[in-house]
Amino acid sequence: MPLSPKCFRCRRGHARKMKLPPTHGWVIASLAMCILISACTTQIAGVGAGKTYSGNGGRGLVPSSLIDRPAVDRVVPADAAINVKTQFGAKGDGTTDDTAAIQAAISSGLGLANPKSNIYFPSGTYIISKPLEWKLSNGTWETGADLIGQNRDNTILKLRDGDRRFGSPSAPSSMIVTASQNAAADGGGNQAFNNFIFDLTIDVGLNNPGANGIDYIANNRGAIRNVVITAPMGSGNTGLSMARKWPGPAMIEDVAVRGFSRGVLMAAGQYGITFENLRLSDQRVTGIDNTNNVLSARRLISRNSVPAIINGGEITLVESELLDGSVEASAINNQKMIFLRNVSVGGYRALINDRGTVKNMPANGEYSSSPPLSLTGTTRSLSLPIPETPVVPNFPASAWAGLGSASTTDWVDDTAALQAALNSGKPVVYLRPGQIVLSKTLEIPDTVKAIVGYEGFIYATAGQFAGATKAPIFRIRGPRTDHIEISYLGFRANPGVVDFENLGTGTVTLRDIHVGALALRGGNTWFLDDVEGGAGWNLTTGQHVYARQFNPEQATTKVVNDGATVWILGIKTEGAGTVVDSRNGASTEVLGGLLYPATVVPAGTPAFRSADSKQSLSFSVGADAAANRYDPLISTTITGRTMLLRPPAEPGRFGSTVPLYADGF
Repeated sequence: MPLSPKCFRCRRGHARKMKLPPTHGWVIASLAMCILISACTTQIAGVGAGKTYSGNGGRGLVPSSLIDRPAVDRVVPADAAINVKTQFGAKGDGTTDDTAAIQAAISSGLGLANPKSNIYFPSGTYIISKPLEWKLSNGTWETGADLIGQNRDNTILKLRDGDRRFGSPSAPSSMIVTASQNAAADGGGNQAFNNFIFDLTIDVGLNNPGANGIDYIANNRGAIRNVVITAPMGSGNTGLSMARKWPGPAMIEDVAVRGFSRGVLMAAGQYGITFENLRLSDQRVTGIDNTNNVLSARRLISRNSVPAIINGGEITLVESELLDGSVEASAINNQKMIFLRNVSVGGYRALINDRGTVKNMPANGEYSSSPPLSLTGTTRSLSLPIPETPVVPNFPASAWAGLGSASTTDWVDDTAALQAALNSGKPVVYLRPGQIVLSKTLEIPDTVKAIVGYEGFIYATAGQFAGATKAPIFRIRGPRTDHIEISYLGFRANPGVVDFENLGTGTVTLRDIHVGALALRGGNTWFLDDVEGGAGWNLTTGQHVYARQFNPEQATTKVVNDGATVWILGIKTEGAGTVVDSRNGASTEVLGGLLYPATVVPAGTPAFRSADSKQSLSFSVGADAAANRYDPLISTTITGRTMLLRPPAEPGRFGSTVPLYADGF
């Protein structure tokens, strides 16, 4: 019997359905970045587990050689994706106009329950002559299509030179336009779930001054990874535009933008974008133009004579380099909220022009647009050491195991088929789009190094998972001490079920995951990259969690940090509960993000609560009414004494911006 999709609350308070089970341009050798969503990556010396970077006062701490990751040929099994060449007739020969074929593939892959959501581009140059839009064949905007290239450097979507549709900077058009379900006329909205773009080069071609590379919108879970967006000299308007309502939360990772007037344009106010390993170069106006959104970024390298950043919103930027500037300009022009840590500049007259005042980085390597806040007298951030996410080797297709003849379009129990794949001895196990029904815990042996979901959705509600149970869906067997990555999956589970349990001491990466119930249990070190959902995150002593683009939305306390170490780059929340409750010597660091209760917050509920623990926080609160804000913002208890930080009283404004709050004890 089909299972009913569970409804959640949307950002505006209306019921919404989360995703159901579905179903040559410029190349620089030093710009070698590798997508991390699956096992299709390669090991780089000096990058991975155990390598950490921390503050040194902003003196060139991010050598570019340490963030380069090479392009590789991705393995995409034929039964996990549709192929634009073999199934839709695209040529990819650099001459034929492939617009109609690619648009047909996108239209066929849209919809949150569509098993054709993964659209695969074999290596080649695909000529485009008009926008590729997330529209069904009847012209209706929709969400949920994923573009996957075979190789970032060899899979190129190129706009036809001198195309009249892309000739006006005052009325720009985009090569790729993602969208929301229940969209506005321009495709915008706040239900743009699961829009992904991986391993491609986007080239806007010559003499197209009104061309944008990607007009991107995604919500809750979505990412652009290992993508180059390039414009020849004098061509291109915006490389990556996120100006429609409402972009984010989403992850932009291992992305380079060369050329264009603006590298990245952000607007719309909500709901926040997370960047890591973003490279910007040769822009004519600015690298990043953030007119009104929440940006959380780490390891940005900008090589521009123009300002690297113009900020009219909220920005948290750490471990970055803004280079090749003009002596007539500051690297950053700021009009609102900004927190900087360990940001180096080169060539510019100064680090920042902050609302008319020119300043450089203080000696402690931190800059805040308003004085740091603290209830305990702490004056700087926690500055936790940050290990890089481990990299899984690039295993060939012969090393992958699938589900065999098991169907992902019925509701028949798939436990045996998936366990057989896990037991096959092959290092990579993949699922197909659609529903995977499970009735008991799956054991992951140490032979498995990666599980790639390809937008499969796991249902764990029957058998061992029925009723109030604490059974795990995936159990990583002990005593393994290596690394495993689990990616591109969604979960539905009964309350109490644990999605992932680690009985060993190895590291685990969860990437592009929708959590179904309780997220994780056991283990030492967890990396979260574009992870959303869950019924509460309960972290304990001995655990270390490093999260990039983290989107918990439950109504109760989102994260209980009971003695663990938690580092978050970019958080977005909904629901009225406390965001992080730190206790018993915990360490919590939040670098940027938007707290958006979208409902009445009970009086006395703090956004962050801490007891005998350390924390540093950079965040914004979005509230449409006084009753929807957190009051107090912070509750800190040290040796039995509780202190409260209340939100500032600003007439006509209910939200708050906090460039830096810190506690030590």
